[in-house]
Amino acid sequence: MTNLSTQRTRDFHAKLRAKENVYGVFIGSPNPVVLDTVNATGWDFAILEGQHSAMSTGDLAATLISLYHSGLPAIVRVDGHEPFAIAKMFDAGAAGIIVPMVETVEQAEAIVAATRFRPRGMRSFGPIRADLVGMRPAELEERVFVFVMIETALGMENAEAIAAIDGVDGIFVGMADLAISRGEDPLAAYTTDVAQKDFAYLRTVTDANDITLGAPAFGPENAAKWREFGCQLVTVGLESALLGAASRDALEFLKPGSTPVRDASSPYS
Repeated sequence: MTNLSTQRTRDFHAKLRAKENVYGVFIGSPNPVVLDTVNATGWDFAILEGQHSAMSTGDLAATLISLYHSGLPAIVRVDGHEPFAIAKMFDAGAAGIIVPMVETVEQAEAIVAATRFRPRGMRSFGPIRADLVGMRPAELEERVFVFVMIETALGMENAEAIAAIDGVDGIFVGMADLAISRGEDPLAAYTTDVAQKDFAYLRTVTDANDITLGAPAFGPENAAKWREFGCQLVTVGLESALLGAASRDALEFLKPGSTPVRDASSPYS
């Protein structure tokens, strides 16, 4: 019998491949209360933040186990290209991975190889999570979904060729680092017309290869804009940022002008 987690992962992948809009949040804490709250809200997915957070490999694996019991599909953003670290996230039950700073075809091919068993790839067989133990390699590969991050000028130059690689399932746009690589302000990258042009180009590239386009957003208005620009998979924020925004709104309602002044130009505010 198919368990809840596997079925929701299959349904989630089917939505992505059908280019349906899905919405989620980044999670930077393994706290079970946070995970329970996020799942109860009704998001389509979560992204576990393994790059820009203090979560260790052990934290990520434990969080995937916690989310298994709720069935919420969880993608992991890993912190590099190390192949066995990538494979370990799938061994622990990830519904997908996001790999940062992908700039060349060779890098993308190596990432795909880390997620596939021989003869196609180099992944070693050894599922960690209890519900995956006993699955055959082909069944485990069905759970794989690979996003590569295009977030540098070189990555943009090679985006067409990277998107055409068999096994790359989606492109996840990193606007801040893309701006830095061009010598631009990373905070302005979320508000300028450049983002719209980049999204339009990448949507053309992803549509041509029948893969998914995703991006991080900061707040529902920002997320709606990315949707208009052609993104199918959008995050609405980091869970701590959502908590901070709700806390500030509540306090401002009760004590106007009492919260710290924040930079209005920053999408992180």
